[in-house]
Amino acid sequence: MNKVIKNEKGINLTSLSIAIVILIAITGIIFYNVLNNINIQKLQNMQSDIENLKGKISNYYLQYGTLPTIKPEIDESILENNVKTVVNENIDKGKFYIIDLAAMENITLNYGEDYDKISEDNASNLGNGNLKDIYIINSVSHNIFYVQGIKYEDKIYYKEYQDEEINNIGVGDESKFDTIEENWSPKYETTKKYKDKNEDIAVIPAGFRVSRKTGEDTIKNGLVVRDENENEFVWIPVNNPNDMFGKLSDGTLAGKIYSNWTKTDSEPLNWRETNGVMELLSSTDNREPDIITTYDNNINNINIINNILSIDTITVNNFKNYLQEDFKNMITSVQVNKGFYVGRYETSINGNTIKSKKGEIPANSSDKYNDKSLLWHGLYAKQKLYNTDSVQGGMIWGCQYDQIMKWMQKNNIDVSSTEPLEGTIANTGNTTGSIEEDKLNNIYDLIGGKNEFTMEAKLNHKRVYRGNVEKVTSGRDEEHAAIPKNYIGSRLSVYIKN
Repeated sequence: MNKVIKNEKGINLTSLSIAIVILIAITGIIFYNVLNNINIQKLQNMQSDIENLKGKISNYYLQYGTLPTIKPEIDESILENNVKTVVNENIDKGKFYIIDLAAMENITLNYGEDYDKISEDNASNLGNGNLKDIYIINSVSHNIFYVQGIKYEDKIYYKEYQDEEINNIGVGDESKFDTIEENWSPKYETTKKYKDKNEDIAVIPAGFRVSRKTGEDTIKNGLVVRDENENEFVWIPVNNPNDMFGKLSDGTLAGKIYSNWTKTDSEPLNWRETNGVMELLSSTDNREPDIITTYDNNINNINIINNILSIDTITVNNFKNYLQEDFKNMITSVQVNKGFYVGRYETSINGNTIKSKKGEIPANSSDKYNDKSLLWHGLYAKQKLYNTDSVQGGMIWGCQYDQIMKWMQKNNIDVSSTEPLEGTIANTGNTTGSIEEDKLNNIYDLIGGKNEFTMEAKLNHKRVYRGNVEKVTSGRDEEHAAIPKNYIGSRLSVYIKN
């Protein structure tokens, strides 16, 4: 019996020892898994915070054109041993700033309590051991980083990762967690005002996005927007819309006569109104809106317009009225919105698809001398096809071109020079935007590229074009409106529908 008892005790001791080892192993696994689950939850919390901040910051940026940050910028050397290790220098090219949580409403975060300890005196000392539970942002990429980071399986994560990657955290390929912030704002669902960091204001049409690139996000330097088809435009501010047109003695809106691009309102306007139609006393001047009788009284040219626009309402007798209505609609929009948009690139046309894009062949008649749709009447009509719920496009008016020149002159660009501007190179190639140096205030192909037909009339048979290869664009010249010329294209202007 004693032997049996001893044997049973021996077995129990052995079993107990094995059980303890197993329990320790199981406990270790459980403890490990609990820690992993806790750290995964921490990563998810960081992800939630960054997603929350991205949405709030995006809305703030849309409204004010700047980021909600605390100045001054953070000394990057302080970040060398943490956040800096995951910074992509090809993307995160800007300075780092603490995100100003107080500038945005209704923010609830899991982390970031050190924000309450921040003052302007110690903002630049972030990372000194006392301020790490904080979120920062890069001024160029808009990427958001959590300075303290979240540790998981011997790695520390400081930035956003994709939700679908959460179950694969720790596999060793951290590069897949890099997030490239797109260079464009979210699409505007409605037409809204935009205020940039200089307190300047533009109006962004519904369906468009605003550039987030440094140098393209301020009105002074040329605010760039993009539509859903990636056509790009630049906002032209007009502080005094009355400068774009004349008035009759009774105050009625009239067109404009030009001697040169610096014409002022004080110069005489020889317009008269007959039965509601504005007419010139002389048809020898540069003027708009007006017809040129040699070509605009030709039914074949008028039918080019009707066919492109799929209408039959324009005749040789009412085309002037049609141009007057175009002009009034554009001017009214500029008066309300204090500006308009111009194509960032010369107009390119593929069938009835109108583009303002880089790398396209500009519209001209160089290889289609019998294609009337590429002459003035066709260019006029086809550019009117650029039409959305929020904007109306069309061939640029002479007075709009003048406003571009005056805006650039105000920004110290000498557009009155007859010589090439210092630092510029004419685009002599056959694609839009192919020369970076042929760019003024973010508008390409002004110095080189094709000459550009406008709405402006000259004599009884010519339309005015702008742009001179290797010279600036303030000068005017004119050409027959229905004779093929391979050096003349055009440029879109876009006004906001009210």
